[in-house]
Amino acid sequence: MEDIASLIENFKSAAIEVGFSSKTGVNALKTYILIKAEGLFEIYSKENPNSYISKSTFNKHKKIALSAGITLYDFQAKDSVVKFPEKPISMISVDSWDELNFLTKHVKPNNK
Repeated sequence: MEDIASLIENFKSAAIEVGFSSKTGVNALKTYILIKAEGLFEIYSKENPNSYISKSTFNKHKKIALSAGITLYDFQAKDSVVKFPEKPISMISVDSWDELNFLTKHVKPNNK
């Protein structure tokens, strides 16, 4: 991992390379850091009406970041695995398939 000063210089140079100001490069780095912290959906998504930045700003910052050596994979959400709510599973032992059949038909699940 590069230190922050190197990242800033890298993004400033990349911004100038693709035709933007060095300040825009710093803003692109901030966008990238926000994406890593909060996830892409929160910062920009067509499906999120409350996105933090506009489509044009996102595309500009993405162009700079790619020029700075960031990959498209790096733009993925911090936790790209969908988390499901945790629910405890109650288990009981059964001695036969008949007993299992009976229990599945007659015992109501405990939905708390």
